[in-house]
Amino acid sequence: MGLPMSEHWRVGRDPAQPIRIFANVNAGSFGDFVSSLFVVNSIADRFDHKILTVMYRNDRDYKREMLRLLSTDHIIEIPEGVSFPSIDILNPYDPVITDAALVPWFKGGNAWQDIFVSGAMAGSSYLWAFDRLHYLRVPDPDAVACTDELVKRGLNPDRWFCTIHAREPGYYSKTNQQNLRDCDPNVYWHLAV
Repeated sequence: MGLPMSEHWRVGRDPAQPIRIFANVNAGSFGDFVSSLFVVNSIADRFDHKILTVMYRNDRDYKREMLRLLSTDHIIEIPEGVSFPSIDILNPYDPVITDAALVPWFKGGNAWQDIFVSGAMAGSSYLWAFDRLHYLRVPDPDAVACTDELVKRGLNPDRWFCTIHAREPGYYSKTNQQNLRDCDPNVYWHLAV
């Protein structure tokens, strides 16, 4: 955005020069979507001052809820069945914007991005690249409500607990056959104490 090279060190460190990160989080499965959020959050954590825009497809019932665990400034939601907008939304000089929902985002100067994270770049295979992960965080009001609900269901609030995500065959459009990612959730029931 016209900064002299001698001032680039300030981007992301100086509140007057936040780094702008655009992440296209397009994974479909729960595990891949959550891993993508971890990657994006871990990238954003490297900077003291940032503006994070996340674009995602709202094609699973959990995605909008999971995005609440990520500290975002802008969320661009692509409805199910609608094509992702062209990369031209990130072209501040010659934009091709046909979606009215993107006009305020663009007019707010948000097409100027410093880092672009594609769906492939946010894949779980990149989690190993970080010396530390920046974990997703349940917003405080939700944490209180969730804690109250778990206590109502019998959880002891003074003990640690663990959640397990196990996927059975036949997830959404996947074929109903065993593979290395699927399992029988019943094998984990004996762990519940």
